[in-house]
Amino acid sequence: MTNSEPVRRPPSLVDPIFPLAKLAGERPEPPRWFDDALQIKPERSFYVVDGVEIELLTWGKIGNPGLLFGHGYAGHADWWGFVAPFFAEQYRCASFSLSGMGRSGHRPDHRYSTAAWAREMESAVAAASLDASGTPPVIVAQSMAGLVAARLLASNGSFGGLIAIDSGFNLSDTPERDNTLIIQGHRNRLFSTVADALARYRLSPDQDCANLYVLDHLARLSLRERDGGWSWHLDPKMVTEFNQYWRKEELRQLPCPVSYIFGERSSLVAHRIDELKDSFAPSTKFIGIPDADHNVLADQPIALIVAIRAVLESWRTCAPRPR
Repeated sequence: MTNSEPVRRPPSLVDPIFPLAKLAGERPEPPRWFDDALQIKPERSFYVVDGVEIELLTWGKIGNPGLLFGHGYAGHADWWGFVAPFFAEQYRCASFSLSGMGRSGHRPDHRYSTAAWAREMESAVAAASLDASGTPPVIVAQSMAGLVAARLLASNGSFGGLIAIDSGFNLSDTPERDNTLIIQGHRNRLFSTVADALARYRLSPDQDCANLYVLDHLARLSLRERDGGWSWHLDPKMVTEFNQYWRKEELRQLPCPVSYIFGERSSLVAHRIDELKDSFAPSTKFIGIPDADHNVLADQPIALIVAIRAVLESWRTCAPRPR
């Protein structure tokens, strides 16, 4: 999950909330594995849902088992650009930008919902040919995308599994009609230079991140040129309606295997792991990533790749046979 909104105090050169400010627009040196992964370029295209163009990135051969990657709130498809290549030899991989984010279109009324995003996730399967192998695709979903995926799975059983990554499932017996959380629009300010914009890029919840090369990459791909300056790829008028609460029976009855990966120092879910373990089916595997906060993908990308590989391998032998 990212949040490009400024806070009230200015960034300092040592402010952990704005880790890129101290670089003054300079690119940090990435490790070789990161550069090598980015050399495996995705095919970029769009598909249409509810009349809105949705950004789609794909890697790998059509006909291989499908992997669909989903990003967190205010993120974009390129959050997975240095992870998906590690799976592209064995899988047909795809990531997409939710409407209102990344390079996807904005909904005409600027109103967004879990249900609408679930339709976009569902439509990505056909758009990316993720089911061409005859085996159900697996969803790998970070943060809010895990909630979207679970809503989709509640009505669509044609997926082979869900790997949720630090997704904040709030538990309640409150009737669904009372479960709507409305998040109002964002201030999408205009920056005069790329360096100014990068200095205001931060993760949400607020946290430091040692991997500045990851943050710099994500931040630069979050920017668009506008009116002689730079702003974020985010609908500034976005009004989001979340179905924020879940009943235990909903999570326990998801119609596919589920694994849950979390940051062991995540401020959102680390203190709730016992509660979450009690809320999913007993077969659900929980994997903690050491020295990772909520944004596991930015904090410990290699450990996350290894964890996803381990989950997929554990499911491989019991996967449904091709249709």
